Amino acid sequence: RGAATTPLVAPLTGHTGPVYDLSFNRTGTQLASASGDRTVRVWARSGSSDYREVAVLRGFGNYVTSTDFHPTRQLLASSSGDGSVRMWDLTDAPNPRLATTVSPGHGTVYMVRFAADGRTLAASSDDGTITMYAVSPTGAIRETAVLRGHTAAARTLSFSPDGRVLASGGDDRTVRLWTTGESPQPLGGPLTGFPSITHAVAFSPDSRSLAITGDSPNTQLWDVADPLAPRPLSTSLPNSTAGSWSIAFDGSGAQLASARADGLVRVWNTANTASPISGRGTPAARARGWLARLCPVGANRSISA
Repeated sequence: RGAATTPLVAPLTGHTGPVYDLSFNRTGTQLASASGDRTVRVWARSGSSDYREVAVLRGFGNYVTSTDFHPTRQLLASSSGDGSVRMWDLTDAPNPRLATTVSPGHGTVYMVRFAADGRTLAASSDDGTITMYAVSPTGAIRETAVLRGHTAAARTLSFSPDGRVLASGGDDRTVRLWTTGESPQPLGGPLTGFPSITHAVAFSPDSRSLAITGDSPNTQLWDVADPLAPRPLSTSLPNSTAGSWSIAFDGSGAQLASARADGLVRVWNTANTASPISGRGTPAARARGWLARLCPVGANRSISA
């Protein structure tokens, strides 16, 4: 069904503060939510049932900024305003185990993201650095590199699905592209021309396009098929009526979704990236909606907060 006609299935309640990030596991059977109430909540479903809470992860010294599932193992990474990255073992989801805690950079850690093969974890920090970690099968992580280039806080990260490129954005109103692997390096100069903080970046499933949005009512789409020569496909997607902290492609790359600060989830048809088409905005909630994620299994299921 179309985004404009699909009804709200059910609200997920439990957090007592704002939700800053959401992530699905690769099968769509688990969902994790990071909140200002200093917790991560883990939700699970089976078949066509609704998600139900199965665990609450605690112990953070400040708000939780992000969370991400390992692509193949029962591991969940989280970051916090207390400056930490925590790795959780969810082999027994109702009884989660804290596997590792590290403190990259200085200040708040805004985002953690796994590479597609799960061997690398990236963490972006308030000091503008991005710390790269090697991930072991047990959840232990080892620092391998610190990327420097942003001149202010690094807010957002996205690995390309083909594993070749890491994109980062932040308070300096730029997006930077980096190589991956043992010794990551910058790929050319920064992408510029953004009117505000770049709060969210997302690669298309074929790794050829990069969607970018932020605090202003502006969403851009870039061709990054050649990451050394990125070029804008659209510097202002239609009907970006408010700022956003999230953006995501569906599994086919034909749709792009973003929850906007005006309470709408905006969905674009990106089957033709050279000429994206905006559909109607779908209400996210009665309160402001900043966050949207698309389930990797089942195109008719999305989560917004």
